[in-house]
Amino acid sequence: GGVVEITPAQVEEVLTEYVAFWGRENEDTRVEVGRVPKSPIPGENVQIVIPLGTVNDDYDFLLVICAYGDVLMDSGKLTALADRAIPVNPPAAIDFVDTDVNADFLGGKITITRSISETDITSYVVYFGKSTTDLLISEGRTTPWTALTITPRAETATASMAQGSAIPTGATHLLARSRNFDGELAVSASVLIEDRYRPVQAAWSVEFLDTDATPKLAGQVTIQPAEDEDLIDTYELFWGETPNELLQDPDTGAKFGPIVSFPSGQGPMVQTFDLGTRVPVGATHFLVFTVQDTLRAEQGISASLTR
Repeated sequence: GGVVEITPAQVEEVLTEYVAFWGRENEDTRVEVGRVPKSPIPGENVQIVIPLGTVNDDYDFLLVICAYGDVLMDSGKLTALADRAIPVNPPAAIDFVDTDVNADFLGGKITITRSISETDITSYVVYFGKSTTDLLISEGRTTPWTALTITPRAETATASMAQGSAIPTGATHLLARSRNFDGELAVSASVLIEDRYRPVQAAWSVEFLDTDATPKLAGQVTIQPAEDEDLIDTYELFWGETPNELLQDPDTGAKFGPIVSFPSGQGPMVQTFDLGTRVPVGATHFLVFTVQDTLRAEQGISASLTR
């Protein structure tokens, strides 16, 4: 659909109107689109309006011919057709893993699995959404929250969301849509926003009393949970070589992994060491760290191994 703008012939005295036709290459068949009388004002353009939604039926060009009554001139002006439309296919998928370690902020790589066909796609737009399908438009705004635009160049289209990008209130998903110069397809690929961050609350306390009189140890490590566990998934107990540093393997330099991990929300936690438990070389303390997802708090608390 649209408007056919016709510039008049240089000499219009013998003309009464202009007639527009659809046509196909290598075919003599023409289908009339419409006709319009010449303007009463010499030299003034005239228009033929083609209704929106008119079926193209694979026509290749539009031909405008001068006419005098029912008599058409032998030739006219031809214009190739370009069927303008928004994209037909959405992106196949979108993936995002937050690498920003602060609560309520995002950062990291967004990856879009490209559409099954990109012949009518120039870019993908990533929005914040309030569901798997609905764009987020916050109070006081008239446009959706746009995260970024990705121009595809490979099998997957990727871009980076800057570290420290605030999560708009009400945002639950990232939505990706296909776009071209005529608009965008209102069908989305979506991914749930999972805000990953380091806990800021430490365990309330950790206590240990060694009951083994030899260089080995025995007894119970008792961990009192943090006052606020909303941002804590687990508590991890480690060997420490100082009150602040995890024990390292003297041969490889790798830090020892946790002795045990406790889920949050269960009250005081106890780890029992049997009589004669060997103490790793260099260990002087027990350390306890809070963990959210796989991110460990920067600071922990400690208890000495010595009586």
